Amino acid sequence: MTGSTDGGTRATTRPGQPLACVVVNPSKPRATAVVRGLLERELRGAGYAGPVWLETSVSEPGTMQARLALAAGASLVVAAGGDGTVRSVAAGLAGTGAQMGIVPLG
Repeated sequence: MTGSTDGGTRATTRPGQPLACVVVNPSKPRATAVVRGLLERELRGAGYAGPVWLETSVSEPGTMQARLALAAGASLVVAAGGDGTVRSVAAGLAGTGAQMGIVPLG
């Protein structure tokens, strides 16, 4: 499976390698390229494929992105943003058994 990331690169999964997706609020000034790069390295170092990046918007604050991540096969969805992003991602994952990570960028 291949998914597009926000930087125009491609994220590829290998058989048996779990997929991680990051739901990020792009309006947070702390969501810099450095933070994104660090998160990518940490997730890959932990054995995850990807990550696939899904950006929030005013009309879609994270719930739909979390559901899209699950539909893509993600076993870990990371919410990167403030409390609104975290709550929305949690709502999208509720009852699914998927793991959730939080990167506070409030």
